[in-house]
Amino acid sequence: MYEETALMDCRLIIHEKEEQADDVSQCCLMLAAADAVHCAPVVQHCIRVITRHFEAASHHESFLHVPRPLLVSLLADKELFVRSESEVLDAVLAWLDFDETRLPALPELATLIHWPQLPASRLAWLEIERPALFYPGTPLTEYCYEAYRYQALKRAPQRDEALLARLSCPRTRRRPRQRFNASQLAFVMAVGKKGQGQSEFNCPEGIALSSQGCIYVADSLNHRIQVFDSNGAFLRAFGQHGSSNGDFNMPGGVAVGSDEHGNEIVVVTDQGNGRLQLFNAEGEFLRVISSAGSEDGQLLEPTGVVISPKGDEVIVADYQNCRVQVFDLTGRFLRKFGSPGEGEGQFKHPSGIALSPDGHLVVADYQNDRLQCFDVATGRFLRTIGRPGDQAGEFERPFDVAIASDGHILATDYENHRVQILSPDGEYVSHFGTQGSGMTQFDSPGGVAVSVDGDVVVVTDCGNGRFHLYRDQSEMHPPAPPPAAAGPPRSKGGA
Repeated sequence: MYEETALMDCRLIIHEKEEQADDVSQCCLMLAAADAVHCAPVVQHCIRVITRHFEAASHHESFLHVPRPLLVSLLADKELFVRSESEVLDAVLAWLDFDETRLPALPELATLIHWPQLPASRLAWLEIERPALFYPGTPLTEYCYEAYRYQALKRAPQRDEALLARLSCPRTRRRPRQRFNASQLAFVMAVGKKGQGQSEFNCPEGIALSSQGCIYVADSLNHRIQVFDSNGAFLRAFGQHGSSNGDFNMPGGVAVGSDEHGNEIVVVTDQGNGRLQLFNAEGEFLRVISSAGSEDGQLLEPTGVVISPKGDEVIVADYQNCRVQVFDLTGRFLRKFGSPGEGEGQFKHPSGIALSPDGHLVVADYQNDRLQCFDVATGRFLRTIGRPGDQAGEFERPFDVAIASDGHILATDYENHRVQILSPDGEYVSHFGTQGSGMTQFDSPGGVAVSVDGDVVVVTDCGNGRFHLYRDQSEMHPPAPPPAAAGPPRSKGGA
């Protein structure tokens, strides 16, 4: 009777949480509950959601209570999606540290970490800072050595593919990138209206998504950043009109990422003040980068901005200087590329920028009506995407770009009042939006951002004073659990 009641409770929880299917903390809780009462469909659904949202799930306290067999199932899942293998290592360490009696599980969990995909600096940190994990009988020493050898061979000027093949094993495999499903993208809501109040906008431009799903919007002519939760509910705002630290004069672009120590940071391009400003996740001012001007390390109306995956560089579109500049997080100028013009590698006012999973930088070359791709490390020109026009794959003032984890490119086509979706190679896939003020229409779409897992897209609708929220409709509701089977209940702890 106890098991039947628990099963009914579990089914009831699932139905009550249908509208919160993206709440991964709930999925972690439901996973353990469903497993306890042998509700296989719910277990499978929760595992599917957690593997697609692993970074967010592993940061919730509920993840620390996931039983060992279920954690093994999650880590062994071939569809586990992460931006980097460091997320898997961090999750395993947090799970082990939560209860000291879990240490004997380390050898089993270690076999599921793809060690050669971890940065060498991370491996060295683990050996130096966590020596207790390298106890006799654990395979960590062997796995670290395996990773060092594999990485050295991969970086060799003349790569020995035969030798690399001999070292290949499941741990050397890069986890699959989730495919961005353009056909499943569905409009959810438009948030905001014209005005100066809370959740109101005056020419919103840049937009960004945090790893926790928070939405940051550069409310340009209200001279502030507004922050919303994943469902579009207002959380807070920071900034005011001015030139002091923390003030803005038309904030244009916004990026959210982590620094080298894993602390979440927000970088804002302060267009009218010719600078970048760094804040923590709560909007507290940290520092200024650059000043107004045209010398190396100076900016004139900076627009798009992106933080490198390692958190060690900030890359910015220097709009009026017709170039891209790169700084470290202390503000030190590192390099630049681009010049005024219409040729390859030249710009007529670069606007939005985004980094691909392969380390390529895509730049919206606003007045040249095209996108350009570069090697971000060297600034070497790679290719051009698009041309002027209003047909598929053509642009009239591309404003911003975002790149999904599998390389698909989303570009706001400002004067064509649409968002275009392109393949990783730059081929047209589809588009959405038409000109107007209806719920799914745009009046000059500006910034665009896509979540790490590809399930969420947000777009600022500049002329209508709002932003649009889209979701992958296949992820919006979990499957309905089947009716309870007739017959005697299972005994507690039964298979």
